[in-house]
Amino acid sequence: MGIRKNEASQKVGFVMVDKTDFATPETGISPTGVLRKDGGASATLSNTVSELSSGEYVVTLATAETNANLLQLRFHDSGASCADQHLTFYPDPDLSSISLLTSGFDSAIAGPLASILIDTAAILVDTSDLSNIKTICSDIESNLSDVSNTLVSLIAGPIASILVDTNATLDNKIDSILVDTGTTIISDITAVYSALSDFEAQASTDVTAIKSDITAVYSALSDFEATNATTLTTVTSDITAVYSALSDFEAAVVDNITSVIDDTSKILSTLDGPIASQLSSIEVVTDVLVSDIAAVLSTLDGPVISTMDGPLLSTLDKVATVTDALTAAAATKIAISAGTIVAGTVSWDNTNATTTVIYCNDIIEATADHYNGRIMIFTSGALQYQATDITDYALDTGEGKFTVTALTEAPADNVTFIIV
Repeated sequence: MGIRKNEASQKVGFVMVDKTDFATPETGISPTGVLRKDGGASATLSNTVSELSSGEYVVTLATAETNANLLQLRFHDSGASCADQHLTFYPDPDLSSISLLTSGFDSAIAGPLASILIDTAAILVDTSDLSNIKTICSDIESNLSDVSNTLVSLIAGPIASILVDTNATLDNKIDSILVDTGTTIISDITAVYSALSDFEAQASTDVTAIKSDITAVYSALSDFEATNATTLTTVTSDITAVYSALSDFEAAVVDNITSVIDDTSKILSTLDGPIASQLSSIEVVTDVLVSDIAAVLSTLDGPVISTMDGPLLSTLDKVATVTDALTAAAATKIAISAGTIVAGTVSWDNTNATTTVIYCNDIIEATADHYNGRIMIFTSGALQYQATDITDYALDTGEGKFTVTALTEAPADNVTFIIV
């Protein structure tokens, strides 16, 4: 997880586990958070740590607590058998810049996007007119079907009659046909004319209905266009606003990236010359050193080696005699002696150390005066190799409290020591 530099309300999650197996989650505890910024003095976090579930905990960092390039967090619980949890972060100022940029981008497009949603809903409501258009088109199809059926019913009978009569006349009564041609043809033509007139009248009615339906469709489309003209204009405007916001965002990101590239290039160009010069100087010095060592060895090779050969072997034989004399019992005693050494770490979690009083969170012996009379030797920090005697010991607020003969200075937090 990343931490943004100098930004409020950022959460840090972590798990507290058993200090014996370093795996079993520790639940129902109240860990204390200690913060060290840029390698400075440690301080207790402003906010209280909260438990989520199953040994998972979370704490919210204050703005000032993230204003550093290096954050070292340590979570511990003095009254539980859980291991300390250590976390390290390198806050990134660029993440904060991008967060501010994207938040501006969100606010820039929030309004236009909301308008698009409202106008789109209006368009969907107005499209209810399309169902009327569909009904009108269905009526047109029905009318066309009626026209077809009417035409067939009107002319089918007369034409069939003409064909039958003409066939009978041609086959059986050609002479009669010639005699009655005037009457028969006129009668048949009259029937066809009548059928065509009926068709024309019906077709005229159907065509009028079709024209009416088409007019209704046109009117419905015109009304739809008029109703949604403003909405469509607003949607177009909103889309333009979104596009503009995206363009501004792209330009800002490109500028930031370009700035980072330029700064990196300047740093590299600044360092290139001095580093190259230093490397050249080191190379010259090492070449001379190698040459001088070779010269010295060539001088010592014969006489010195031969002179040291006898005494050196004699000394080695004496050492072997002493080591051979060590018995298994002596080795056991040495091992027992080493086993009595106790290692500890100075803790400033509850109280800062002084020159005479030291607290330790990894030595928590409950018996008072348990370490009285023993010697404390520091193995790191400014007091390394300095020793003092322990005059009093007690368990205080879950930490071992040692009273010692005054040191030259107070040991720093996390300095290590041994008790012999």
